[in-house]
Amino acid sequence: MHLARMLILALLLGSAVPTVANAAQSVRFGSALIVVGDTEAKVLAVAGKPAARSAIKATRTQYQGSRLQFIEGNRTIIIDIRDGKVTHIDHKR
Repeated sequence: MHLARMLILALLLGSAVPTVANAAQSVRFGSALIVVGDTEAKVLAVAGKPAARSAIKATRTQYQGSRLQFIEGNRTIIIDIRDGKVTHIDHKR
């Protein structure tokens, strides 16, 4: 019986991991939410002009996308854009 409880707990915890990972892939600007998959146009409409924009390159010459950096209060928000869509969001205090 103890083993069955442990298996159920492991399954429940395992199913919670994707939810946590998805939650980390969003950021709020005021009341608007930006999530992975949103367009670059939406990001700019919601967040405004980035403090910095740099190229993401696979090699020295092969362009892969853009990295947008926003400063909001005491946090820095970094949003990666590839093919016109948000692919990664990171925010630091």
